[in-house]
Amino acid sequence: MIRANKNILGLRCLRCGKEHDARRVQYVCPSCNGNLDVVYDYRAVSKRLLRRRLSADQDRSVWRYAELLPTGRPAGVPFVHVGWTPLYQADRLGRQLGLSQVHLKDDTRNPSASFKDRAGIAAAAKALQLGRRVITGASTGNAASSLACS
Repeated sequence: MIRANKNILGLRCLRCGKEHDARRVQYVCPSCNGNLDVVYDYRAVSKRLLRRRLSADQDRSVWRYAELLPTGRPAGVPFVHVGWTPLYQADRLGRQLGLSQVHLKDDTRNPSASFKDRAGIAAAAKALQLGRRVITGASTGNAASSLACS
């Protein structure tokens, strides 16, 4: 069972700026077909997503940050492991760029070897939350592979 994230205030269209009720609108803006962005109640999130709580959380996946995901934390759903990929310090690249610190995230450790696995697993979880049995994606590359791995 996946519970909805109570920290969501609504959805905002990235094209026209209109706000919508997340319980009624799911895919695109009904006014202009623009992409929707989740609007969170960051005050509520900041009360629960505390440094000490994150430090104590043994979940080494994207679900560790469930307070910031549209679905909340899944319960009893067997997902593939996505996230908690390592960061590597890239000193030589940093020097070439004139930066004191550069880190590279190794998302090749994700199931499809892509950072898009993070979005794929969230989309799959949301579809399950909505009771969907079929999920499709418009992609010719990494996004489709990521969704298939989810």
